[in-house]
Amino acid sequence: QPLWELSRCRQSSRIRRHSQKQPKRSRTPVAPHKMAVVVVGSANVDLVVNSPRFPKPGETLIGSRFEQLFGGKGANQAAAAALLGSPVRVVMRVGRDDLGQATRKNFERLGIDANRVVDTRDAATGVALITVDSNGENTIVVASGANAKLTPEDVAETVFDGASVILTQLEVPVSTNIAALRKAKARKVLTVFNAAPAPTSPLPDEIWKLCDVLCVNEPELQLLTGRKVENDSEACGELLKRGVGAVLLTRGRRGCLLVREQGSISCSVPEALQSTPVDTTGAGDAFLGALAHLVASGSTLEAALPGAVEVASTSVRRRGAQASYPTAADLGWAKRPPAPPSPTRFGDSRRPSVAGALAAATEAVDKFVASGSVVGIGCGSTVDHCVQLIAERLASGALRDVTAMATSEATERRLREFGIPLLPPDSDKAVDV
Repeated sequence: QPLWELSRCRQSSRIRRHSQKQPKRSRTPVAPHKMAVVVVGSANVDLVVNSPRFPKPGETLIGSRFEQLFGGKGANQAAAAALLGSPVRVVMRVGRDDLGQATRKNFERLGIDANRVVDTRDAATGVALITVDSNGENTIVVASGANAKLTPEDVAETVFDGASVILTQLEVPVSTNIAALRKAKARKVLTVFNAAPAPTSPLPDEIWKLCDVLCVNEPELQLLTGRKVENDSEACGELLKRGVGAVLLTRGRRGCLLVREQGSISCSVPEALQSTPVDTTGAGDAFLGALAHLVASGSTLEAALPGAVEVASTSVRRRGAQASYPTAADLGWAKRPPAPPSPTRFGDSRRPSVAGALAAATEAVDKFVASGSVVGIGCGSTVDHCVQLIAERLASGALRDVTAMATSEATERRLREFGIPLLPPDSDKAVDV
């Protein structure tokens, strides 16, 4: 893509591209793309009991509260995306019982397309037995029921029409996950595989190469690598060698870490949300549902991380899984979009690879941005990456006295969030880079 010629620009000046005047840019926020999120996975009913602590083997404790809630990793992720405003389609199985009918009504209430939810005669609707301790931590045992009956044939190729992201998990058969990921990959849909619950046996090699994004938490990372994890980035790097496009590690109160071949990006929990959790049930599902929503709305994977962390961090402040998930209005996203949209998409051969773009952006920052310089930053899929790199170098002392000029409101917002000084509107300083 041609470079912008930035010469003696002020914020109120014109920006030229190959000496041709550009059309005036609108300051109106960009409307999100209405691309669908597809979830192939589980639907459970959660039976939740609160306890002062987790019981030891053979011990009986008296709980303080009991609730029956809607859950299942697949249904939770679908609910999180739908509540934020994405069109969501689910491919699932439920039993021909009261819990199955209640699950269907819950999907209808959330505005989720449940036309591909199949009733099963020979299994009950899945159930999860959840214990929540006084610190908000939880243990979960799942009786899969109808979820174990979901077949590769249940995943029709037409479910991916107009879709941009698929979410899958391990509460349904691995063969069904592989079939869903394979069909999505063929349709150039971003494939996200959540390796949870932690697998009890080695997964087929094929599944790794079908994952644009593999999402795991810290215990799952340790299980998949088969060793104690001392360095998160190195452990995630081991999974990249299996053919995964990117590894996304959720780290609870420490936020998340995205690892690719060319490097890693971390995203921390906002200070305002760093409080003792009330209930962590479904927080990882809230994170993935929000991530899928933001990517389907046009964000890059990197740009979607802060919004996904915000949703997950908000969810742990309330009880339950789906009941704790915020809407876009709850978060104020209508007035403050969490990330600017980007045209770059996985699987689109007309675009440069995300890995190549990020590597080029890193090289540009290292080569051209010097202490005391004024840096002009435009729009595109690597904006967040560049801004974070500059912020990290300023924090470490590798760079000093760097000032930025933004060419859009979205970029200006990201610069302010990272604490990078902006060039005053009335400044006569030249843009150096």
